[in-house]
Amino acid sequence: MEGMQVEQDIARGSRKPHRKSRLGCGNCKQRRVKCDERKPSCDRCVKHNILCDFAVQNATPRSSIDHQQAKPTRKFVASGYEVTGTPSSSTTEAHSSPAEPFSASQTPSSSYVAQTTSPGLINAGDLEIWHHYLMKTCPSFLGNGLDFWQEKLPEIGFSYHFVLQLILSLSAFHLARCRPEKRDFYLSIAEKYHTAGIQGVTVALASLNAENCEAMYSSAILVCFCSFARGPQLGEFIAFSTHGEAQWFALLRGVRSIATSQHEKIHSGILAPTQEDTRKTNFEKPFKPRPDYKPPISELRWFINSNSEILVPFSDTYLEALDTLLQSFNGVYATLEEYIENDDRHSQVVFAWLYRASEDYIRCLHDKQPIALIIFSFFAVLLQELDSQWFMEGWVHHVVGGIQGFVPQELQHWLRWPIEQTKFNPYRVEPVRSPT
Repeated sequence: MEGMQVEQDIARGSRKPHRKSRLGCGNCKQRRVKCDERKPSCDRCVKHNILCDFAVQNATPRSSIDHQQAKPTRKFVASGYEVTGTPSSSTTEAHSSPAEPFSASQTPSSSYVAQTTSPGLINAGDLEIWHHYLMKTCPSFLGNGLDFWQEKLPEIGFSYHFVLQLILSLSAFHLARCRPEKRDFYLSIAEKYHTAGIQGVTVALASLNAENCEAMYSSAILVCFCSFARGPQLGEFIAFSTHGEAQWFALLRGVRSIATSQHEKIHSGILAPTQEDTRKTNFEKPFKPRPDYKPPISELRWFINSNSEILVPFSDTYLEALDTLLQSFNGVYATLEEYIENDDRHSQVVFAWLYRASEDYIRCLHDKQPIALIIFSFFAVLLQELDSQWFMEGWVHHVVGGIQGFVPQELQHWLRWPIEQTKFNPYRVEPVRSPT
């Protein structure tokens, strides 16, 4: 409209043509209007309440914590513009998002994860996802770890922005489940946040130390949960894959590696257990009816012992995995009396069995050895305890179906118990996504 007005003024002779500005700010050039080149911000940018190139050129870095920020190529923000940036060579700590209001019909632009620490660039879309994380996603995690999700992770994220990006990715995945009418939209946003977060983690991982180990540990946990929240992936079955090493299991081993190498720092800093964490929690009943797991585990143990010569050199590995799995079952499905006597509190975490699995057993799963897979199918029964968690939706049946496809026919009868317990229907086609 402004350009039309200029043309009308020229036609009437009431306004003389002006010389084009070649040194104007990027905003004015993009809009094809004259820039007065006033610094630190031109009048048009001030009028539209947007960040001007000249202001960025005169800005100084916040601190060494935020690292040096790359010069953005455009700064269009919440008034209908977008934010784009050039990734820094030293880190990727983005925390901004598409400036335009969220809509199911929109798709996020490539500028969704622009890098910047300049004030005034956060928008309603960021706040919507952040609010959902604090109010819905954090309370959705069962147990006594609310302070970890709601307090400790954000505190770390304010210093390491890739942690914030992974938090927002997890929240967007949750929004995709909560609002199925906008599922594709939120999934695309979640993936963009996830990609940006991974870029930052990759850079920081090259210099893992006592200063950033809490951020790296938190990121590894968030990536694990995002992997589940993404939903069952084609050819990926948590602990084994149809092609190479299972992605999620590689992430779990990363968590274990950081936790082991930086144990002292992680347990003395922000992530240190509080007094409430260290006190024994109240007994909580399992979410699922207690399965009669001892007879089938005993029968499988007898089978392994009876065929130990045939199963050499893996028989001891299988027996150890089966015994520790029995401990995990006992921990999760303990009665009140058994709970009081049980000192192994870690066994009450379902994934503790995989976390502590031996390298030999992991190798057998990687090679898809039939007995290793059968033991893993028994674990799928335990995995049902997390069925009520939104991020585990569809995973149990996906895992059981994957195992069934690799166990030879003569050993299929060992899968009857886990199939019955998980109510797996081999004729039902479960929705899966292609790996991203």
